[in-house]
Amino acid sequence: MTEQEYFQLLERIVKGAEYLANPLIKPVEYQKYIKLYDELCEIVFRYRSEIDWE
Repeated sequence: MTEQEYFQLLERIVKGAEYLANPLIKPVEYQKYIKLYDELCEIVFRYRSEIDWE
């Protein structure tokens, strides 16, 4: 994953969190998007654990 892809994923996660915070979305839609949100977070967590931050 490139640095650009990493930051694009972070942007998607933030947008997803904002969308999921909407109390008016339907439960079915919420479940669909929370699954995607969790998958994106998992990708970022795995990536962050693999890179050297020095």
